[in-house]
Amino acid sequence: MRVTVTTPSRLAFCLIDLNGELGRVDGCVGLALDKPEIKLYIESTDHPLDVTNRIEDREAILAAAHAISARTGHAARGRIVIRESYPAHTGLGYRTQLLLAAGKAIAALHETQLTAREIATVVRRGGTSGVGVAAFESGGFILDGGHSFGPGMEKESFVPSSASGAPPPPVVLRQDFPASWRVLCVRCGTTRGLSGSAEVEFFRRTCPIDSGEVADTSRIILMLLLPSIVTSDIVGATGAITHLQAVGFKRQIWELQPREVYLAREVMEGLGLAGVGISSLGPTMYCFVGAAEADDAVQATSRALQLKGITANVWSTKANNSGARVRRSHWIPQDMH
Repeated sequence: MRVTVTTPSRLAFCLIDLNGELGRVDGCVGLALDKPEIKLYIESTDHPLDVTNRIEDREAILAAAHAISARTGHAARGRIVIRESYPAHTGLGYRTQLLLAAGKAIAALHETQLTAREIATVVRRGGTSGVGVAAFESGGFILDGGHSFGPGMEKESFVPSSASGAPPPPVVLRQDFPASWRVLCVRCGTTRGLSGSAEVEFFRRTCPIDSGEVADTSRIILMLLLPSIVTSDIVGATGAITHLQAVGFKRQIWELQPREVYLAREVMEGLGLAGVGISSLGPTMYCFVGAAEADDAVQATSRALQLKGITANVWSTKANNSGARVRRSHWIPQDMH
């Protein structure tokens, strides 16, 4: 038996509350994307579980797969192959999607029904933002409700998902993203966002965020971004994204970015692209455009960045409004031909 899992990627627009005075922290708003995607498959064999490529992620994949095998009560056997992927630490939720895909593939191979939230809890993802877990589960535009905060609560300090043992937060809102919109994405060269101890230190140094900025962030989301998505008001949505870049934790994230990311943002805005935001800790930037304008926007942005001497990946994509896809099929081992 072969099980193939194809995941969306995700944008994290912003973390909402890294102050904690109300007894909750985090909360995130974001979006599942069709492209880029992760596609992996697992084939049942009589040999111990192994990963045949993507060696840099081998230990993390195996740890997740073994944990899910233990959860299902089956022996960890098979061969995992990564068919499509994208770079880690670029603001697109790579690690969460990879581990959820591996976990889902193992569970499906064992004919065990596990939700994305159950898998995320086992493989320890979703400890800050819940957008990646919800994107895998059902896609769409997502708002999560964060974690309880304080002594003995789900979280006792301000830390990223990689250092948190908290469960995935509850989804407060899941909405189909407008089908007539596209998302234009720009990722500069080989730039990578913070990870590991540097990411933990950034949270420690930056938090708590001033309660006034948290209030501004919340107001922008509640009174501009959410209704604009629900009513397909692209002008309101791009305005909300613009406002979010200047307040709260997102403002601090922009101060981390290298010069080429700032220059790329100026190029995009100079072309008239509205609502340029940065996803998660960066460096991937995004904006919303109409479907009819998407191809021209990609070409114009690519040309303008080249003229500025900026190497970047530029693409447009639909939102993913359905979540990860799982397919079971039979296969014949090569040594049987």
